[in-house]
Amino acid sequence: MVDQVKSLKEFSKNIRSHLHNALGSPCLSDLRRQQASPIYHGSLISLYLCLQMFILVAGAFQVKGPHEPMVAMHGGEADLSCILKPRQNIKNMKISWIRTLPSQVVHLYEDGRDKPEKAMGEYLGKTELLKNAMNKGIAVLRILNVQPSDSGQYRCAIQHGSFYSDAVIELKVAALGSHPQLLVEVTKCQQLRLECKSEGWFPRPKVQWMDSEGGEIPAESETYTQDKGGLFHVTTSLFLRETSQKNLTCSVRNPVLNQKKEEQLSIAGIYPSPFCLGIRSKSAKLCPDQASCPTTTAEASTIRPTQLNKRPQYSFPTEVKTLLLPKHKEADLQRWIEGLAGLSISPNLQEGLKNGIILCIVMNKLQQGSVPKINHPMKNQYQQEQIYNPKNCP
Repeated sequence: MVDQVKSLKEFSKNIRSHLHNALGSPCLSDLRRQQASPIYHGSLISLYLCLQMFILVAGAFQVKGPHEPMVAMHGGEADLSCILKPRQNIKNMKISWIRTLPSQVVHLYEDGRDKPEKAMGEYLGKTELLKNAMNKGIAVLRILNVQPSDSGQYRCAIQHGSFYSDAVIELKVAALGSHPQLLVEVTKCQQLRLECKSEGWFPRPKVQWMDSEGGEIPAESETYTQDKGGLFHVTTSLFLRETSQKNLTCSVRNPVLNQKKEEQLSIAGIYPSPFCLGIRSKSAKLCPDQASCPTTTAEASTIRPTQLNKRPQYSFPTEVKTLLLPKHKEADLQRWIEGLAGLSISPNLQEGLKNGIILCIVMNKLQQGSVPKINHPMKNQYQQEQIYNPKNCP
């Protein structure tokens, strides 16, 4: 009996905190008071009660989850896991994975098998419980094709008979969007309007304009849209009124991953530059009815001085031909363009306008806002107006 009591006291030390938390510790207190003597009144009763309490708590367990949120990439897989303590096989237990807000059954495992009919419809075929981890006391829920809507909290609940425990795990979904695209626009007053676009981010990204020293430049505007899949698209713009800047950078950062994508623009390569801004021009609009100069838009990433030596296959902008050809004879228009560019055009005006170098020079002249008038007997409104008027600039 003495050996039994000693063994029980030693064993009690190991499970004291567990018994104390679960059921209190009157039995342990009683054991601490008794002497290691074969004669102790009620010792058999105390031993019996302690053994019964041990049998009762032997089936108790606790479910633990990670302290930090789980992060999964958009379109990938997410493995959410909870651990049963003390470790034991959970194949014969009931395992539930439930969204907390709103409360939805994501996956249910009961009676030794998955029960997809008990889960919400949007999760059919989207989740699976990894069976190879169950004998280690780990319940792993795998979510396939992770989407922004999968972000949130999940409750892992394990039940065995009358024993139940759960833990909450948070899932954060992240998506890295497209590389920023810069669009440059030269206004009539020789200011630069810069626009930066990027698509496919989650959660909502942080956008910054930075100067060559790394200082932040406040944006004129910042617009966010969200598509049906929950991904964010951002457009931000600013006006550059000072030409002292050497470089500008548009930076888009994912706050969950702390990763960013950037695009840098060399201001010296655009304004005020003698080479062609219009090699990859998107549009060039003349304003015959307004005293304003044209606005030329270009992709900043394609503007390089070395492109002057290339012969891009571009025709003269349709807007220019549409506006001018009905108003003036083709010969007068040809002489006007030749005088503007300082180059001769082939006898065929349409063919001559396909020359990329001529187009570039003309676009630069238009962009700078100094366009000579076409010598023609008819004195119409277009000829009488001055295209660029510095008095209109703020």
